[in-house]
Amino acid sequence: MMLVGQTVQAPGWMRGLVSERIEQALDNRLQINFGTIGVVVDETLRPQVKLGGVVLTDPEGVDVARFDMISASLGRQALSQGRL
Repeated sequence: MMLVGQTVQAPGWMRGLVSERIEQALDNRLQINFGTIGVVVDETLRPQVKLGGVVLTDPEGVDVARFDMISASLGRQALSQGRL
């Protein structure tokens, strides 16, 4: 059954993986926290990760930025090879 366009809550293990990858991309200068994480496949069958209630904090714990929702498209080939 195809759930094109419908957001599905991501499994718990994905939360830590996504946080780790984002923080690495930010050179570990900021920490990311988020309330929800979901996955949606668009009409072109490209998967997207959506994060809700996102807060970026600096090493002292000061909020640097807040977002209601952010999303990122993922390459199908990279996903099939286990790369995020």
